Amino acid sequence: EDIATNQYDIILVHSSTIPYSNTPFPARAPNMFSFRESNQLLIGDGSAQTVPTLECGNILISTSVNPSLYPIISPQANDTGIFIASNRFNETVSGFDIRASNIGINGQSATGTNTFNDLTINAGIIGIEIGGGANYDMSDDIAFSDQSGTGLLNNGQGEITLTNATFSNISGTAIETNAGTIRATSVAISDTLGDGIIVGNTSNPTPPPNFLPAPLLEMTSSTITNSGGSGIILDGNGSISLNSSQIAGSGTNGILATSGSTGSINLNESVINGS
Repeated sequence: EDIATNQYDIILVHSSTIPYSNTPFPARAPNMFSFRESNQLLIGDGSAQTVPTLECGNILISTSVNPSLYPIISPQANDTGIFIASNRFNETVSGFDIRASNIGINGQSATGTNTFNDLTINAGIIGIEIGGGANYDMSDDIAFSDQSGTGLLNNGQGEITLTNATFSNISGTAIETNAGTIRATSVAISDTLGDGIIVGNTSNPTPPPNFLPAPLLEMTSSTITNSGGSGIILDGNGSISLNSSQIAGSGTNGILATSGSTGSINLNESVINGS
C-alpha cells in the first residue's frame, strides 16, 4: 500500500497458497491494508473486475469468477483486513478471501460510492462494517460465513446495493442495519444461530431534526431460512419491505416487531413461515 499513493492507482495481488497476514504498520494499526488515496482499485486473482487504464483501455482480470484463486488475507485476531477512512472515496475491492479478522472490511467513507465484489469473508467477528455517508455497490458474489458476531453491520447513512450475496452459519446476526438504506436482491441467508436480520435504531425512536433518518431494508427475490431466532426483527424505528421473498424455518418468529417499535413492514408476494 505504501507505493500506491496516487488516485487511480491499481493494486493487483497475485494468488498464493500462503496467506497475507503481515502485522499492520504501527501508524495505521489495527488495519492490515488501508487505502492511501481515493479512486483506487485493490484487485486479487480470480476477480472478474474490469480495470480501467489510461493507455490500455479496460482490462478484464478474468473472464469468470474463480474463488479458488482469491489471495487470502488473514489479519491478526484483533485487526481489520481492509480499511477505508472517512476521507477516502470511490474505492474498489474485488477478488479476495478474507479470514478470521476482527472486521473483514471496515468502510467509513463520508462521500462517494465504494465497490465490493467477488469476495469470500470467513470467520472473524464482523464480515463488513459500514459507517459514514457513502454509498456501497456490493452487486455481485460476496459470501459471508461463520462470523461470531455479524455478517454485515451497517451504521452508515448512504445506500447499500447488495446482490447475489450469501450468509451462512453466522453465530450472531446475518445483517444488522441501524441507518441508511439496504436494497437486497437475490440474497440467501441460512442457518444463522441468532436472528436473520435486525432493522432499527433504538436510540432515536422518534427522530427530531438533524438525527439520522430511520433505516430502510428492501428485499427482493431473497430467502431467509433456518434462523435460530427470528427471520427479521424490527427493533426501534425503521421500515421493511419484502418483495417476492421467503422466510422459513425460523426458531421463534418469521417477522417480529419489538414493543414500542415505529415504522412499517410491507409484504408483497412473499411467504412467511415462522414456527
